[in-house]
Amino acid sequence: MEGAYKRGVHGLPPLPISLSISGNNGGANREITSSENLSTTLAADLQDKKQKRILASRQYSQKYRLKQLHYILQLETEVKALQAEVVITSPRIKYFRRQNSLLRAENVFMKEKLNAISNECTFKEAQYEELKGESEIFKQLFKQQEEAAGLVKAKPADQNCTLEFNLFQEPHSSMSPQMFNQNMNPFAPGQI
Repeated sequence: MEGAYKRGVHGLPPLPISLSISGNNGGANREITSSENLSTTLAADLQDKKQKRILASRQYSQKYRLKQLHYILQLETEVKALQAEVVITSPRIKYFRRQNSLLRAENVFMKEKLNAISNECTFKEAQYEELKGESEIFKQLFKQQEEAAGLVKAKPADQNCTLEFNLFQEPHSSMSPQMFNQNMNPFAPGQI
């Protein structure tokens, strides 16, 4: 008996096929039936494996779809939570923006007020320096008038002396009356 091999399906090992050259038909029938049984069992095994693969594939797809649905539900709950947070924080943001704009306006007002006070302070300092200068001029004029009149009295240096200015005294002879009047009158034009 000679055997030939037929290549199996999907890379399975080859199936033995026996051919009988002799005239004994009974032995050939037995070999053909056994090879048919073998091929039917292999086909059944292949069918079972194919069904198992199909079933496993279906189970995997079902698990994957469930996983996707779970993920989508999780995302939806997160979206709802974020939407609720937006609903809560949106009025707060509006309130803080309003407060911010009010504080900015108050800041601008305070800066303008500070600028006005600063300008007024510099003006007052300039007035003070001018009046201080005029006071020095008046003191010098008074000393000159007293020296000219010989009324200067020697007093000790440790005592504080107050000087009185007599408006009814005659001006010094070296000064013109107009010049004396300008220096005496703090409200004369050009003084302020």
